[in-house]
Amino acid sequence: MHMQSVKAMGSKLNYRPDIDGLRAIAVLAVIANHTDTRLAPSGFLGVDIFFAISGFVITSSLIKRERTNLKAMLLPFYGRRIKRLVPALLSCILISSLVFSLVSTTPATNLWSGIWAAFGLSNIHFYQEQTDYFSQVSELSLFLHTWSLGVEEQFYLIYPFIFWFALQRKRLTQLLLSTLAIGLICAMAVSKISARSALAFLPEQLRSMGLGPYLILLLTVAGLFISFARLRAHPWSKSYGYLALSISILSTFSFFGFIILTHAQSEAAYFLTTYRFWELGAGCLLALSVNLLAATATPARARSSLLGRHWVSLASMTAMISCFFLPLSWKIVTTPLMIGLTILVLGATTDDRPSSTIVDGLLRNHIMVYLGLISYSLYLWHWPLLVLTRWTIGVHWWSIIILLPLTLFAAITSYKWIESPLRRARWATSDQTTIAFGFTAQLITAGSLVTVLSQTNNSLYTGNKANRAADLASLSANNTSLKVRTCGSEVLAALQNCIVPPNKKDKASIILLGDSHAGHLYPAMGAILERTGIGIKTYNTAGNSHQPFPTVDFGNGNAYLDRLSAKAAQINAFYAAIKPSIKKGDIMVIAIDWSRYFNLADPEHDANFRRWRSKLNDLATELSHRHAAVVIFMPLPHFHSGGGPNCERQWFRPWTPESCSASIPYSEASAKSKALIEALHRFASRHGNAKVYDPIPLFCNEQHNKCVNGNSKSTYFIDANHLSAQSDVLVADGIIAFLKEQKLLNVHH
Repeated sequence: MHMQSVKAMGSKLNYRPDIDGLRAIAVLAVIANHTDTRLAPSGFLGVDIFFAISGFVITSSLIKRERTNLKAMLLPFYGRRIKRLVPALLSCILISSLVFSLVSTTPATNLWSGIWAAFGLSNIHFYQEQTDYFSQVSELSLFLHTWSLGVEEQFYLIYPFIFWFALQRKRLTQLLLSTLAIGLICAMAVSKISARSALAFLPEQLRSMGLGPYLILLLTVAGLFISFARLRAHPWSKSYGYLALSISILSTFSFFGFIILTHAQSEAAYFLTTYRFWELGAGCLLALSVNLLAATATPARARSSLLGRHWVSLASMTAMISCFFLPLSWKIVTTPLMIGLTILVLGATTDDRPSSTIVDGLLRNHIMVYLGLISYSLYLWHWPLLVLTRWTIGVHWWSIIILLPLTLFAAITSYKWIESPLRRARWATSDQTTIAFGFTAQLITAGSLVTVLSQTNNSLYTGNKANRAADLASLSANNTSLKVRTCGSEVLAALQNCIVPPNKKDKASIILLGDSHAGHLYPAMGAILERTGIGIKTYNTAGNSHQPFPTVDFGNGNAYLDRLSAKAAQINAFYAAIKPSIKKGDIMVIAIDWSRYFNLADPEHDANFRRWRSKLNDLATELSHRHAAVVIFMPLPHFHSGGGPNCERQWFRPWTPESCSASIPYSEASAKSKALIEALHRFASRHGNAKVYDPIPLFCNEQHNKCVNGNSKSTYFIDANHLSAQSDVLVADGIIAFLKEQKLLNVHH
């Protein structure tokens, strides 16, 4: 009888306009942050509000449509999700990709992310690419915002199984949860005996924290079991208790993972559903709590809670809006705080009937409700339009005045003509066919983007193709087969395409090895080859898993560094293949992104740097036996903003962004690498064949205390620290002058 009453109360969960009002606040905060971070430094937390709302709404929906048959629950659920999300998403991806291809010679990176986004996997893609969501480069990533849709879609895929399993297989759920808890206790007991050996599979950052985090986690899980045991006698618990316990335990693990990995593995903590589950789980638990309260509420109790709800909602909403203006660096605190505040606001306004509270008035305002209704389309379209603006005319006060109405128009059009009608329409006679139609649409979208990608030269581009490409992957050495994209792929391909012999047999060769900071020297290498006739053998580890050279076993458990083994094997195989051909007069140039691997401020006390220097010592000795030299390419200036592929003037880009002419003080640039340069000069003093080259004077004027990333005609940097193709002559002049000064170009020339 009680079970029937619970279902009856659940079935009364009707449309909540205040939730759409809350969605409006979330999407406005995100748009403000993306347009200019100064407007709302932590406005990106609007996405976290969406997560909590999604968990709440989905759980409420599943409770209302509860089924004893798994298939009867899953197929309609997935059919509704596809009709809700896919049409607007695919339309945005197709149109944005087409427009972007008109204004970019190299749209491949963005189109590939669009393919991943079409299938709800872009968050995994951006994690694999080690994308920094808050970096300058990410501002030109056309579909970066779809990472959050990927998190939600993956949650929608697995959550119905958890829901049904916990409700229909209670004994098995109890066994699984108990096993999980006992396993945790055993792991804790073993780790207390030998923490390092028992937890060797964990990152060092976690092991260095000792048992504290795990003890807190254990106590939390134990507390959840105790709370469930106290509630177990309640009739509601017999229906939803194991579901609540399951979500609580999974969310607890997810939350601890998010907190611990935010610094150790920030990309994983930010992009992966595993570490975002707790945010959606919080909304799920709120929905279950509302259901419990609805099953036990009385009219007197509801009236008595009105005053408390008013103050809770007002305080929570005030704190929520205040959080948007807190610094980005506080995100480890503001993220869980925002989830908590969202739950409080939702919980304080759970009554279907509007109250007279200030927050209810704000959230149920017809403008806010309408913005909430179109919030999905607003979210979809605001970012590609912003990226296209950055890519073309640039973001200025006057372009924002144009951009915001255009975004609103695109969102309203998408909502009125795509999202809303297709959501309500009956696609097919069965849910299976509806799902099949959705998947087919995803395949067609992906196929359309692959068709564009298959073109060697983007035939859709409307600009002047004579201008040289300005993205890292397309950099090359003129009149050679040396390309960053190919000379960092399989070793076999590198051997065939990445060795250019000297124009005379007795001439020396440059052996250029390293990561993306070796790759961005290819245009300069092309100029050096033309002017000196010297040969070149090169391999770079640019991409989503860099490696320095000589390669190092970092051994510190960082997820990013742990993924470098494949790149290490490739560059080592390339070196092993060319080593027998190294001869007298050859010059090995090592160029790496130093700050990625080492502590530049104090390298002598950095264990990773000492390991690398030991490897370098062996390499220098080995090369000296062959009468070959090694040149260590020091760090470039790191600008706060750099150039970019949007720094070439075109008909659609009549002027270039301010970042294309960024500058920093010389004192700042030189101080950053001073300790490293001193450490390597000490190393070079012990090896007659080792030289240290500092490129900073090429871009900096010590007398005027200024470093620049270009001049009125050329932009020397693609981004904050990677050189562009337009730097070729400048850098080639500097390298040639240095090699002549060190008497390394007077052998066999």
